[in-house]
Amino acid sequence: MLALAVGKPLGCGLLPQDFRLMKLDSAAVKMTASQDQAEKSGSRLKFLDGLRAIAALSVVGQHAGELLYPQFFGWSITVWRPGQFGVFLFFIISGFVIPYTIGRYRSPLSFAFGRFFRIFPLLAAATAFVLLTSGQDYSLGVIVANLFAVHLFFTNINIVGSSWTLYYELIFYVLIGVAFFSNRLPNSLRVISVIPLLPLLLNGSISGDLLFGSAAKFVHSWEAIAVVLAFSVILAMAIAGHALSSLLKVLPFAVVVGFLLFHNYRGIFYNLTLVQFFAIGVLYYFHYTKRLATRHLVMLLIANAVMILINFRIFYYPFEWPAPQPLHDWLAPYFVDADKVGRLAPWWTDPVTYICAIVVFSFGYFFRYGLEGRVITWLGMISYSIYIVHSVIIHHLPQITGSRIVTFFGWMAISVVVSWLTYRLIEDPFHRLGRLAARWADTLSDRPPRHEAAVAEMTAR
Repeated sequence: MLALAVGKPLGCGLLPQDFRLMKLDSAAVKMTASQDQAEKSGSRLKFLDGLRAIAALSVVGQHAGELLYPQFFGWSITVWRPGQFGVFLFFIISGFVIPYTIGRYRSPLSFAFGRFFRIFPLLAAATAFVLLTSGQDYSLGVIVANLFAVHLFFTNINIVGSSWTLYYELIFYVLIGVAFFSNRLPNSLRVISVIPLLPLLLNGSISGDLLFGSAAKFVHSWEAIAVVLAFSVILAMAIAGHALSSLLKVLPFAVVVGFLLFHNYRGIFYNLTLVQFFAIGVLYYFHYTKRLATRHLVMLLIANAVMILINFRIFYYPFEWPAPQPLHDWLAPYFVDADKVGRLAPWWTDPVTYICAIVVFSFGYFFRYGLEGRVITWLGMISYSIYIVHSVIIHHLPQITGSRIVTFFGWMAISVVVSWLTYRLIEDPFHRLGRLAARWADTLSDRPPRHEAAVAEMTAR
């Protein structure tokens, strides 16, 4: 279904000629050069900061609300999930931003420096604070894995509660980094087109418990390893094409991505859905850089939304939760299994939540109404600090008064204030250090600057 929306220039001879990535014409060249100039001047895309603020506050509201109001927790499980909405909105943003900004780096080393100093200093500070104040005894392996955001591969223990999503960020960095530095980023549209179909394709090779339960149990047999290696080879071929030299360069990284996706403490279905939302962000990037027509973007977004609904309806995997009686009575008609009313979440809660993230990003991308004000863009600027710090705040501060509503807004306000401090004292200084380290690494590379590389890459196709 989705494959029909991809163009013939990408090597898919069965596809319609008019469904294609738009060639990089002179206007697109000028746009790419102007983007490079904007990045050098330190400017930001303000609407993205507005969307970051919405995502971060949604996650904080979810975590604070579910601790204070059991009814809210039940509502968020069965009707709409603000926290998951924020997480998936963040993933779309990352899918747009990383391809957009990676062109400022001339080598994989400079890209690694830039992302390392952007992500890990604040995570290390938050992890150290929890270790010093929680009184819990963690093993050295768990601590190290959490410090480098690879803990889901080894354990389901999150020292900093919200840090689990960084595991998937690392997977995406590897994917985009390999695609970009091998000059195959435009080919990633072929990968994007099949990601929503992967649960259907994998059905039969992976049991339901592994598709939705802990994927860490999966890669423990020769059959499972064969599935991972086959996935990795297909992924490498989709990125690198059929040239053997390019394929051999990409394949080791594709194998790493395959094992990270198929061996961790979350379900494979959930992993693939997260990657799908990164890919949706890349679609917006292609459109922003004039490589994808608006009508094709809209059709791909609709196709992704439809596949999300189909996948969840087919692979619906219910989980139990304690239901308040009012919600039990209200939601009874909507449950798939009438014998388990009030104990299971309906199938549509997650997909509707995720599709809302696509709708909100689309609104912000096309209209930007209300997303470029000073307050909301400031909140977006410190959104990573808010995302990491808030879970530490709400789990270490008691209720401020006997009023839950005062506690709720108190936690929100304190999270914002502390996040501003951590941004000023940790995040921003290390980000600057990362840029310096990246510039040093760039001196070791002879790769041309962003706009020259983009023009050379696209005009060669």
